[in-house]
Amino acid sequence: ARGTLAIDDSPYAADTADKAFVGGHYYSHHPPLVAVLLAAAYDPLVRLGVPPPADRPDVFCRAMALLTGGLGFAAAAGCLWALGRRVGLPPLWRALWLAAFALSTVALTYTMYVNAHAPQLGAVAGVCVLLARTADLARDGRTAWGSLVGIGTLAGVGVSLDFGGGPLLVGAVLVAVGWRFRRVGPVLAVGLAAAPWVAAAVGLNYAVGGGWKPLGMYPEYFTWPGSPFTPDNLTGFARRPAAEIGGYAGRMLVGEQGFLPFNLPLLAALAGAWGAFRRPSAGRAELGCLLAWCGATWLLYAVLSNNMSGRCCSVRWFVPFLAPGFWLLAIVLRDQPARRPGFLVAAWWGHVLAAATLPFGPWNFTPAWVVWHVARRAWRTWAAVEVVVLAWRLVAGRPTTAGRPAPAAVEREIERRAA
Repeated sequence: ARGTLAIDDSPYAADTADKAFVGGHYYSHHPPLVAVLLAAAYDPLVRLGVPPPADRPDVFCRAMALLTGGLGFAAAAGCLWALGRRVGLPPLWRALWLAAFALSTVALTYTMYVNAHAPQLGAVAGVCVLLARTADLARDGRTAWGSLVGIGTLAGVGVSLDFGGGPLLVGAVLVAVGWRFRRVGPVLAVGLAAAPWVAAAVGLNYAVGGGWKPLGMYPEYFTWPGSPFTPDNLTGFARRPAAEIGGYAGRMLVGEQGFLPFNLPLLAALAGAWGAFRRPSAGRAELGCLLAWCGATWLLYAVLSNNMSGRCCSVRWFVPFLAPGFWLLAIVLRDQPARRPGFLVAAWWGHVLAAATLPFGPWNFTPAWVVWHVARRAWRTWAAVEVVVLAWRLVAGRPTTAGRPAPAAVEREIERRAA
C-alpha cells in the first residue's frame, strides 16, 4: 500500500530490532518477497472495507499473524492428514498422530505472531504429500506432472521464506525426483516451477541490499544506533573452531532450547527409524532425501550461527523439520505397533510442554527449568514404557525386531490409492 519496502516512517520501525540500514533507509532484514506477498494479500481486504494498517495497526497485525502463522499451520495440518491417509495409517492412529503434531509440538506456538517458519512448515508438508503421491504413481509407471509442478513451486516458495534451508530444500527435491524417475523431464519440471520463486526472492534481495547474499550477512547494515547485532552474533558467518561445532550442533538438537525437547512425539520416530527404512516402501527414498535436507540445514546453521536462532521457542529455523519428522513417525506407527504406547506417552508430555510454551509465545524463551522439568520426565517415562513393551514381547514370544510388514489390508489400501 505504501509502495516501498523501506520502513522508515512505518509505525513498526521503532518497535523492531530486526531491521537493516541500507542506503539511508531502514528495511526488514528478513527475505523481502514475504512482505510483497503479504501486501498483495492484504490490499484486497482493504478494498473490501478492512481498515488500512495506519488506521488500525492491531487489526493489521492480527491479519498478518493469520496469513503467516495461522495459514501455515492450517496448511501443514491439512497436508499431513492427506499424507497419513496415503501412508495407510489407520484412522484412529492417524487422528492421534495429527493431534500430536497440532498440540504436542511447537507448531501451535508459532501461530501466535507473524513469522516465516510456520508458512515454510506448510510448504514442506505440501512437498511431503506430493512426493508421496508421485512415488505411488511412479511405481505403476505413471508421472504426476501436476504434482511435480507443485513440488517445485512449494520448494521455490521455501527459498523466499528462508535463505538458509530454502535452497537446500530445492536441491533435496531435485535429487528425490531425479532418483525416482531417472529422467530429465520430471527434474526439469520441478526446476522450472521453482525458478520464478527463486529468481523473485533473490532479485528483491538484490534490489534492497545491492548484493546476492542475504541482508544479514552484511555487518555494515547493522551499525545503526541501538542495534543489537554485531559481527559477533549475526548469522551467516563461521566463527568457531571445528572442534566446538559438534557441541553447539548437539545443543541445537537436545539442549535446553533444542529441537527434540520441544517436540517430544518425535522420540518414537527416532526409535523406529531404523526399522522404517529396513522395509522397502513407496516414498522411502523421498523421505530419506527430506531427512537429509533436515540434516544438511541443521549442519549449515551449526556452522554459520552461534545464537541458537535468538530468543525464541526452541530453534525457529527447525520448525519445518516437523513435516518430514511426522512422515517418518506415521510409517513407524503403521508398521511398528510396539512403538505406539511410547508414542502416546511422549505425545502426552509434549502436550504439557506445548501448553507451557503458549503463554510465552514464539519470541519469548520459555524458562529452561520448565523445559527440562517436562523433558526429563518425558524421556524417563517414554524409556520405561519402551522397556516394558520390549519385555512383554520377549515373554510373549513375539518378534522383537524394530520393523514388520504392514498388514495386508494396509498394503491393499496403499495400492488402491496409487491406482
